[in-house]
Amino acid sequence: MEENQSNTIHLILIHGFPLNQKMWSLQSPLQEKVNLIFPDLPGSGQKSEKSLFTLEFMAEEVMDEIKALKGRKILGGLSMGGYVALRILAKHQEFFDGLVLMNTRASADTNPVKANRHLAIRSLLENGMDTFLENFFRNALSSTTLRTSPEKLDFLKKIALEQNQEGLISQILAMQGRPDSSDLLSQISIPSLIVGGEFDPITPPAEMHSLAGMVQGSRLEILPGAGHYSPFENPDGFHQILLSFLKDNFS
Repeated sequence: MEENQSNTIHLILIHGFPLNQKMWSLQSPLQEKVNLIFPDLPGSGQKSEKSLFTLEFMAEEVMDEIKALKGRKILGGLSMGGYVALRILAKHQEFFDGLVLMNTRASADTNPVKANRHLAIRSLLENGMDTFLENFFRNALSSTTLRTSPEKLDFLKKIALEQNQEGLISQILAMQGRPDSSDLLSQISIPSLIVGGEFDPITPPAEMHSLAGMVQGSRLEILPGAGHYSPFENPDGFHQILLSFLKDNFS
């Protein structure tokens, strides 16, 4: 697909923690309809950094990567990627034509969540990457995914092990210190799709319902059988709702 065509639809999908752009590997069938762009966030993949950074820095890094795009642009993010997407929108909403928020929230960390992030860093330092990631994904993926597709845990763990410990710790601290984006939700004026997982223990369906209720005119979809990585756990379901969203808003 030619990126210089004004009618091209670019779908920018920002990965979640503790992964990189490879978490979107099952979304390749969408390439028939849109130009897929998968940025690596600072601390991940080709941007593994050992220095500390903020969520605002992560947002500007992504914006620098996509600012030359022509045509229609849909910004998407999952979990941490959703936090980044909202910070991008806070400054650059006029650049985008659509939004897809997956398994994420707009609020800042509460004190208990901040404490849990400190525990996560402690676990990383004391137990090492392998043990930390095994426990993390067993909690984040749904029991359905773990039972019917155990290879998906192995795949995510393999991707996550491509990052370095320092980069993941920097991402945890960036998430912990991120600003509250709740006030932004009522200002979103582009077509928006909100996606959750039926069995997501981190951002459960009730929270996704609340998020969608604050984005005027948004469409909410809960993917059956999925946990926190819903497009990865139920890719066929995700593709169906995304293609429907595209048909309704970008045909």
